[in-house]
Amino acid sequence: MSYLEVRGEGLPVIVWKPRSDPDFVKGVVNLLASSYKKYFYERPSLELVMSWEMSIPEIFSVFDEYPVILEYQVLGGPERTDFIVVGHNKALIIESKVWRGKARRRNFFVQIDDNLRIDPCYQLNNYLAKFKNLHSASSKLSFNGTLFIQGFEYSDTCKVASKVQELEEFLDWLNKPGDMDDVNAIVKGRFQITKGLVDFINENYEKLLQDAVKTLLGGGYGLTEEQLRIVERVLETIENNEDKAFFIKGVSGSGKTLVSLTLLFECLKRGHKVLMAYKNNRLLNTLRKVLGHKLEGLIRFYAMGPQGRFRGIAERNFPINEYGNLDLVIYDEAQRMSKENIGISLGRSKVKVYLYDDEQLLVGEEAGTRQHFTKIARELNFNYDEYELSVPRRIPPSYLKALRDLLDNRPFDPSGIDFRIFDDVKEMLRCLREKHENGHRVALVCAFTETPGNRRNIYAPDNLRIGHPLPSNLDIYKGLNI
Repeated sequence: MSYLEVRGEGLPVIVWKPRSDPDFVKGVVNLLASSYKKYFYERPSLELVMSWEMSIPEIFSVFDEYPVILEYQVLGGPERTDFIVVGHNKALIIESKVWRGKARRRNFFVQIDDNLRIDPCYQLNNYLAKFKNLHSASSKLSFNGTLFIQGFEYSDTCKVASKVQELEEFLDWLNKPGDMDDVNAIVKGRFQITKGLVDFINENYEKLLQDAVKTLLGGGYGLTEEQLRIVERVLETIENNEDKAFFIKGVSGSGKTLVSLTLLFECLKRGHKVLMAYKNNRLLNTLRKVLGHKLEGLIRFYAMGPQGRFRGIAERNFPINEYGNLDLVIYDEAQRMSKENIGISLGRSKVKVYLYDDEQLLVGEEAGTRQHFTKIARELNFNYDEYELSVPRRIPPSYLKALRDLLDNRPFDPSGIDFRIFDDVKEMLRCLREKHENGHRVALVCAFTETPGNRRNIYAPDNLRIGHPLPSNLDIYKGLNI
């Protein structure tokens, strides 16, 4: 018997025993549209709805015995797999492309008439690598993948099907249909990054120098379409010998460092003169160590202050003559720049990329906000483009909305959330311990701290956040014995 199932906040949609008759397909499309709106708070585009209408009958006609998962979100970001056909201990990812026109290759994209689209094979391999390397279901299921294209010609190293008969070839690989356990391994599973990006770079350093995009892709660190568009545009600007700034805004977790490192390695591969600049001493030294002696000179401070005789790349005494004409300088953590840093940095290279998060608290002379970047660029007559990276959502949208409403002083609905206000810190800590003992993951996030910290000794008094005595002499916890 055929039936549909929606999990969680709207997506994905699961179809058990799919049928390809028009009425059933219409019901699936309608459910997808309503689920999409519930999840993303907006209607799906007409193009997306039309692609569902054209691809679903074909897919369902072949895999009518198998559960099919539609619109599964990848790593909590904006990208989603089109179809996951679930067999016993196996899963087939299908990326469906319904395009009209002639496909012409352009680096990481294909041109379809006037539209620039991410290369379909890159997208498929990106999803496959993330499921194989990062998803908990990989311990139970083997993953395979294919493109299913309609309306245009395309070939590449990945598997491409343009006819229903070519999809049928995967039936033997899938073997018998999956059951509830197989589906739940995916739907109730999650992506979990077990190895940090810096560790991955350390282990794959030589490969990254040869082909950064392909190497990152194979390790599960493939870029999203919006990230790739930025990389593509920056590289084109360098190759066209244009003088331009790129201001790229993104909060923590949006992929700023991944974009900056991809640009660094891609420029080195193409023979461009490039530097990467930070202000954060710990991050800078970590990258220097990972990148080795050959490239450590390419990682610089953009601000060193009077202690460093103002020799940062965005300061007045930087020895620019030692580097010659630079094609690109990448400024990561650029929200820490002063107005003077911004003005000086704009003239250091032909192309300059600023990755910043102006939602962070800025102190002192720090002025790396959109307002300051664009104002100074206009005053100094520099052309610029602006981008904003999407935020991966690792939490339910309802929780995110409730939290934003609360912080913005709007009425909010705490339904489904364990929301409490404490006037006793000991009771709050007791409840957190209780949550932890019951198997929940617990973290205490404070809006401020007056503690200086001590990295050398985690038990030092300078690391005390709640308790007495505090290094700042704040005595709100005095007498509480915590």
